Amino acid sequence: YDHNDISILYVVKNKLTDDALESIAEVKLSPEDTIDDIAERMKKNTDSIKDGEQKTDDKLIQAVTKLPRSFLQFALWIARLMDFYGIMPRKLQDAIPLYSSIYIAHIGTLGADAPFHHLYELGSTSIFITIGRTYDAPYKGQDGQVEWRKTLDLKITIDERISDGFYLAKSLKVFSEYMEDPTLLDRSPADHEAEHEKRLQEIEKRRQARKEDRASTEN
Repeated sequence: YDHNDISILYVVKNKLTDDALESIAEVKLSPEDTIDDIAERMKKNTDSIKDGEQKTDDKLIQAVTKLPRSFLQFALWIARLMDFYGIMPRKLQDAIPLYSSIYIAHIGTLGADAPFHHLYELGSTSIFITIGRTYDAPYKGQDGQVEWRKTLDLKITIDERISDGFYLAKSLKVFSEYMEDPTLLDRSPADHEAEHEKRLQEIEKRRQARKEDRASTEN
């Protein structure tokens, strides 16, 4: 269940109508990305879909849905078999919009609340996040009085096979820190990791210095 990259899938409609084209966009991330890099990449994907550009997965879905039901079931059986044994051809895998790290659905833009979404059996998407509408909710302020704040709900469905509870709890804590202080997203994860490693090295140097001081005192 290890992923070789970090990628996010999300749905884009070129128009807010029932029969408008609905396409799945993908953005790949790297440890050097900042929030601005990701936003620029997502905007580029969204603009191309809204301009009517058809991707490989759109063409595949249109072709498959025209197959007779018996052929469609057979094709899906073959796809599941290749997926199970890890022999899915790379080109086909890229064309099936179910291979990613995370799938995000932002239905709050439609004024809807965030539901829990199921995970797909086919593919490698192990986390599904839905984002709901913003609304006012009461919170306890520092003075003990009720404060009304802008709020939105995130509903997250996670495949338990990708993480144990200990690692998941730590990851959600880090995620919460980034949400509470979005300025952290102005720097890349690589920068944060380098800073963390530097801090650990400084702690280790101080620990070694104290150890040497105790050894010299005992002698």
